[in-house]
Amino acid sequence: MKISQLLYILLALPVGLRAQVPRSAPPPRAANVQLTLLTRYTGKDIRLRWAPNRAGAWSLLNRAGYVVERFELDANGNKTNLRKLSVQPIKPEPLEQWARFAKAPQNENALIAAQAIYGKSFATKTTTLDAKADELTNRYSFTLLAADLSFEAAQAAGLGIIDPSVQLGRKYFYRLYAAQKLVNYAPVDTTLAIVDTRNIEQLPRPVWQQPNEGELHVDLLWNKSTHQNAFTAYYLERSPDGRTYQRLNQKPYINMDSEAEDKPDFIYTDSLKANYQPFYYRLVGISAFGEESTPSEPVKAMARDRTPPRAPFDVKAKSLGGKRVEITWNTTPEADLAGFYVGRSQNSLENFKPLITKPLFANSRRFIDENAEIDTTNYYLIIAVDTAQNAAASLSAYSIIIDSLPPSKPTGLTARIDKKGIVKLRWNKNPERDVKGYVVLYANQRDHFFTTAVKRAIRDTLFTDTLQLWTLTEKIYYQVKAVDKNDNTSGASNILEVGKPDIVPPSSPLFSGYEIQPKGVLLKWVGSTSKDVVQHRIYRKDPNEKSFQELTTALPNAPKTYFDASVRANTSYQYLIEAEDDANLLSVPSPVLTINVPDYTARAGTLNLRAQYNTAKKQVEINWQNPTVPNAYIVVYRAENGGAFTTLGTATKGVSQYQDQSVKPRVSYEYTTRVFYADGQSSPFGAVVQLTF
Repeated sequence: MKISQLLYILLALPVGLRAQVPRSAPPPRAANVQLTLLTRYTGKDIRLRWAPNRAGAWSLLNRAGYVVERFELDANGNKTNLRKLSVQPIKPEPLEQWARFAKAPQNENALIAAQAIYGKSFATKTTTLDAKADELTNRYSFTLLAADLSFEAAQAAGLGIIDPSVQLGRKYFYRLYAAQKLVNYAPVDTTLAIVDTRNIEQLPRPVWQQPNEGELHVDLLWNKSTHQNAFTAYYLERSPDGRTYQRLNQKPYINMDSEAEDKPDFIYTDSLKANYQPFYYRLVGISAFGEESTPSEPVKAMARDRTPPRAPFDVKAKSLGGKRVEITWNTTPEADLAGFYVGRSQNSLENFKPLITKPLFANSRRFIDENAEIDTTNYYLIIAVDTAQNAAASLSAYSIIIDSLPPSKPTGLTARIDKKGIVKLRWNKNPERDVKGYVVLYANQRDHFFTTAVKRAIRDTLFTDTLQLWTLTEKIYYQVKAVDKNDNTSGASNILEVGKPDIVPPSSPLFSGYEIQPKGVLLKWVGSTSKDVVQHRIYRKDPNEKSFQELTTALPNAPKTYFDASVRANTSYQYLIEAEDDANLLSVPSPVLTINVPDYTARAGTLNLRAQYNTAKKQVEINWQNPTVPNAYIVVYRAENGGAFTTLGTATKGVSQYQDQSVKPRVSYEYTTRVFYADGQSSPFGAVVQLTF
């Protein structure tokens, strides 16, 4: 912590307020006095500056004195060559020795320190009781300030010393402590510092912030955090041409404004006689050793006109029909008046937006708004601007516009419907600000008349409708209209088609017949009559199964037959069929169809089939031997020239011959037979005989 930082804390408040800092009661015994030690290597010698952190300790140490010891540090960091920098404890010089400063009035800081240390009284301009009670703190504070601004004053005040016997390239270890224990006061801690003479620390160069250019003044700014650890005070310099500079402050500038403590920048105000006369400014920092830094880079600034013109008055707004509004006003003529801007808002006090990008001429007193808002209020104000871009705004004026235009039609209509028939409609909010609500309409057909679903316009963009699902119509259609505050109604939104959830199962299909064949069972059915059927499901159960198992599915427009080739002989099967619609609803199953599958493998056919052409009768005579089975009949089949067999005729029970009278010469014929039994079963086809004549 810099010595001067403690001073800033004390001097940041006006003198009359410093009594608010706890000072009358001594600090707790457990809190030791801390010494702050600063060092600086100049290239020729090492300078040391120190101070205690309490006014009471400073007063006692002025009598006790300080001891400064120096060690050299070798390459391993070991301390060698102990030496005290003074034979006697370091104390303020006797009063008579301060007389030399009286002969050098330019070092007035030393005279201030002498008065603070030895003066019988040390009063400031503030003479309140609190200020007098704070005299010790003031003596302490001004002594530290004088020591910061003048190293000679620091030496005379016993707060600084020069060590000239140092050599380049070595490290030195310094130790500072009280020459003796303070009576009836807290212990004083020892403080340490190391100086490496291989490096000469240069003072940093101050840096400006961007200045504020005001009316007949310039505020010069520089950052606190960047400078306050390096400098105690400052000189500010000004030049009209950037070459020859003069100091604005003859005494070092120290910021003592308590109201500016929380601000990030130091500030110095340069009052000027005229605007628009540019100057160059430089900043010089003063360290705690009284050294002045290299001046900062110059910054250019000037005072500017910050006085706005007089505000326009008598502003009036008149509707001209449609979106056109005429605005008129008056103003006080001024030499630097540049023109006017026109602003419009829906609020009489804020959020005004300019209607033009370039100002109207200074002699303008009228403006027409060609695109006023017809769906809300319109407030207007006039802003006068001068040549320096200072502005002044008038009071606002209100224009009434009769709204006869409907809002735009709503967009973004969507719907969600659940299985209970509850529909939630949503749509986008209209861009017009005067829309007071929306009307929802519905119809059962797209081309039907749409009926309102609400008694009055609703404000929200959400509407819930409940549908009756046990109806013949599968869809419903919706539209939405917007209504403004003047009851102007928009066109209807695009029609939204909403499919109702299907809760009615399809009608049941029925078996229409079946055929038992040697290789399986052919099932036939009549499909469901419902239009939304997507498939039929066929199920079968045999005696060994507890429930029906699905055999297959069939599309509604596929053939209404299915051949079950997986049946077993001498087994009874049960079949049923049901329909499924596009909502995955299933019909009531059909009545169960029971089929007993016989055993075809044991059925005997005819034997010894023969065929002979009778020339006289011009017919083929076919003979065979019947199986010994009662009530069976034989079917005779014929094929021509290697073609497919077709039924030729039937022989009644017990007959074993058949005459084919429809034959032709030079045609190759083939004949075979099949036996059909009384229980509906049949034998396999018999032997085939061929005949050509």
